[in-house]
Amino acid sequence: MSSRDEAARAFPVLARAALGCLEERGFRLAKHNGLLRWASTTVSFEIWVDPREQSLATELGRSRGRDPGFLLEEVAKLVGFDLRIGIGATASIPVLERALGRVAALLSGPAAVAIAGEDAFFARLRKQRNRAHDESMDRPIRRDVEEAWRAGELARVADLLAALERPTASEVAKLRYALARLARE
Repeated sequence: MSSRDEAARAFPVLARAALGCLEERGFRLAKHNGLLRWASTTVSFEIWVDPREQSLATELGRSRGRDPGFLLEEVAKLVGFDLRIGIGATASIPVLERALGRVAALLSGPAAVAIAGEDAFFARLRKQRNRAHDESMDRPIRRDVEEAWRAGELARVADLLAALERPTASEVAKLRYALARLARE
């Protein structure tokens, strides 16, 4: 049996031991079918082994479904915690134990407000996710703006910049310049 197979087989026991902090906060282990799901009256947390990535997959969300599930990486980013679990986190039992220890450190420390189900924290998570989505949608537009700017196509620059969700100060300045030049022509 490979060390990865041993780690996958040991995962439920190791995860329950490492994440005892959840049960101390009133969570109950609600489901166990290759996936461990702890739930309180307001928040649920799921963790499982992703065999394709050989990593841990996680999701934190509201028990009543008011919010979509958030990846633990999103929570860690919001609270400034270096989670450091990724591909290969289930390569062996010692590696899995370290990864689960990082998850437990996040949940019992900086992310305790998420575990408590604080509305303000989940609002900040939604805002962070929306901002990341907007930035990913704006990236191709910004690339086109730069091409049009270098080519001197001010009408195209103005059209593209008007489509951005959150223009930067320099983009607003470019838009004003382009509109002023177009008004003179």
